[in-house]
Amino acid sequence: MKKPINDADNFDNCACPSCSLFSDCNRGNADRTFCARTPSSCVMDDKKHCICPQCSVYTDNGLVGAYFCIVEIKE
Repeated sequence: MKKPINDADNFDNCACPSCSLFSDCNRGNADRTFCARTPSSCVMDDKKHCICPQCSVYTDNGLVGAYFCIVEIKE
């Protein structure tokens, strides 16, 4: 699986800010588009529901899996 491009379009279409895992720490760091970058440096609660598969960046790029804010995509 290939990482999506880390660009403004993907950043703008990213659903991360709507995710239950997204925290004040992420907002303060202007974090998002984890599938195109690296996992979050913030503490993330993997017991919360992940919405990666509902994101247009995910579907447009044919991604599989989830919790990209915690688990990095290996190319």
